[in-house]
Amino acid sequence: MNNHLLERLAGLEIACRFLYTSLHQTPSDAYIEQITSEQLLEHWPVESDNASVSSALTLMRSFIGHQGAEAANRIRDDFNALFIGPHNLKAVPWASVYLTEEQLVMTEPTLAIRDFYRRYGVEIHTGEHEPDDHIGLQLAFIAHLLGNILDAVEQDQPYETWLTAIQAFLTHHVLTWSGRFLDVMEEAAATDFNKGLAQLTRTTLEQLAELSGAEYRIVKLYR
Repeated sequence: MNNHLLERLAGLEIACRFLYTSLHQTPSDAYIEQITSEQLLEHWPVESDNASVSSALTLMRSFIGHQGAEAANRIRDDFNALFIGPHNLKAVPWASVYLTEEQLVMTEPTLAIRDFYRRYGVEIHTGEHEPDDHIGLQLAFIAHLLGNILDAVEQDQPYETWLTAIQAFLTHHVLTWSGRFLDVMEEAAATDFNKGLAQLTRTTLEQLAELSGAEYRIVKLYR
């Protein structure tokens, strides 16, 4: 594996872990402080010269810069309205809601994703008994697989099994519905930060698909 590809894989692992946190964890003041102090949005680790990536990062940086001390509160309120409630969620983050006619959680797509996790030694325990098919958890799993590739390369071991797993997971469990979810999220978001986050997630998934050879399959969506 050449150094450029290795650096790209390492950058995608960092990106997926950031996106997991941003889409799954309620934003805290410390989260915003960490983004600012580590300058992650100024030095995005993958294809920061890509026009779509650059546009997304600009939206997110500008929002934090203009809002100052209020940034965390506004992002948190927006996050809750999108993903938590208490009212109807503006952007439901679970695959099964988009992929089943009943639009319910914990249905067949959730169980299929749980089985995929288990095949690669992963059990989801967030302490909240939540469905395994949350977009943030899916990105965390991809980060796990990327980490396994990097570990295999470091130890001079075969890595193809992990790359094939990413390809299959994206094709069958992520790309089928994530585009619709991200469109809804971007349109419904009340802050430029979360609009940019939706765009950044979309471009990261596109980069992962290109790298792994994953396919965008056309499936019937119900939301």
